Amino acid sequence: MPATSPDEVFLTAQQAMVHGDWETFFRCLTRSRLRGIAMMVIPMVGDDAADGFTDLCRAYGMSDDLLAAVKMAGAAVIASAQRSRGTAVPPELMLADSYRHRELVAAHTKTIGACVKTIVDLAAFVAASERYRRDRSGGGSVSSQMFLDETLTDVVITGAKAVGVRRFPRGHSEGLAFALERGEWRIGGPTRS
Repeated sequence: MPATSPDEVFLTAQQAMVHGDWETFFRCLTRSRLRGIAMMVIPMVGDDAADGFTDLCRAYGMSDDLLAAVKMAGAAVIASAQRSRGTAVPPELMLADSYRHRELVAAHTKTIGACVKTIVDLAAFVAASERYRRDRSGGGSVSSQMFLDETLTDVVITGAKAVGVRRFPRGHSEGLAFALERGEWRIGGPTRS
């Protein structure tokens, strides 16, 4: 059921977190937040000796060619970083190495972005990657305590955007952004003060 207000999507996300329902939780987030999480997790294919995460990526539409490119670009970034450690080099060479490293990082990011664009269902992929990470390492992309025992107050809607105040159990608070996407309210991220 589509969330018809920021309060409703906040409550839905809160209840999903109570039940460990990652699929529902991630469907409450904006596409921008989901893309950010996907960009963060896709590089795990480089550390995927058993191919379990790679298989998960394939299941959501990422091609073997793109996944191989992510691995290669990630390995190039790591090799560049390792080369720059421990050796004294003249400043002009250090600067050239720094530019080259920055270009490698940009290429890696661009390749990951190309993978994200091919994902069939972004929220479902992020939820599946969350489960995968938690099953293997015990941690994930978001805190399992997010929104628990919190309240949302002072919501102000301006067109397709909204901001509210997320109040934590111990008294502090932060702003929280929302966006109306395809007729449904979604949670963005913390607002800047």
